[in-house]
Amino acid sequence: MRIWQAILLGAVQGLTEFLPVSSSGHLLVMERWLGVNTNGGLFFDIALHVGTLVPVCIVFFKSIKGLFKKPFGKLLYLFVASLPAAAIGFLFQDEIEVLYKGGGVLSAVLLAVSFVFTAAELILAEKISEKNKNALPLSLKSSIIMGVFQGFAVIPGLSRSGTVITGGTLCKLDRDTNAEFAFLMSIPVILGATAISGIKTVRSGCG
Repeated sequence: MRIWQAILLGAVQGLTEFLPVSSSGHLLVMERWLGVNTNGGLFFDIALHVGTLVPVCIVFFKSIKGLFKKPFGKLLYLFVASLPAAAIGFLFQDEIEVLYKGGGVLSAVLLAVSFVFTAAELILAEKISEKNKNALPLSLKSSIIMGVFQGFAVIPGLSRSGTVITGGTLCKLDRDTNAEFAFLMSIPVILGATAISGIKTVRSGCG
């Protein structure tokens, strides 16, 4: 992979990370369009996500700081919401990596279906949001539901933020709380995925 290709992939990641359009899916499309072999597979994509994690932490610095203030309710919700994706990532890491490394018609169809599904769920979330008259506060129940939705978003092309926000909308959260918590949920997931993938990469290198 050439430097200009890495820069272009980084730009795609940066432009799509804050939109509910699946940055991972668009990275796969761009990688295959450019004929790029990232060698590290999923690890390279995760590394790009770490880069966009920095502005997320800056923008939501106050919210992150607030997690560590008593009574630690939102921190508990964030922990609970991270469990489904963490479990899926740990138990099915090899299968997930195959989805990201795979090519051919089947992979292209999976991406196309995931993109369409993302669009459909965003339309559904918008319609439901318009009907939600009385917004509810974040709770243990809503954090669990959003966590389960985030677990499904390991599928390439399925927007993590869009899927999580859809889950929050179904729980009748107000838009601001929903969006903020959805982005906060990305932090432990990206850090956890980076740690697991990094350890695996180091072990394979040592072997």
